[in-house]
Amino acid sequence: MLHQLMKIKQHRERGLRNELAHTTRLRQQVEQEISLLQQHRNEIKDKWQLACLELTGVIDHRVLIRWSEHMHSYQLKYEAIGQQISMQQQIHTRLTQEEIELQGMLRQVLRSQDKINYMILEGVDN
Repeated sequence: MLHQLMKIKQHRERGLRNELAHTTRLRQQVEQEISLLQQHRNEIKDKWQLACLELTGVIDHRVLIRWSEHMHSYQLKYEAIGQQISMQQQIHTRLTQEEIELQGMLRQVLRSQDKINYMILEGVDN
């Protein structure tokens, strides 16, 4: 009976390890996505700042309107990327918590395997 229980615990361990590996991969992908989004957001900010410096001298009303629209589009892009980053950070937090929970469950399964193995070695199964 202890051998059957040990097989069940080993099966659970494999399942937890697979789930943990999958969650870790997802978290790493989200980290990469956050990094790319932050990089893209910084590029938008740099372009925005350069565009601000381009407006010099005397300008007519139409140029000012176009420039203002251009600035607004940078602002919208910048804010949209900020929202995407925020969503990705929430996903990252959830995946990190999931990893911690899975690691705890894995530790419990390994401890129970150790206990069962000890009982098998001591001949409690006889």
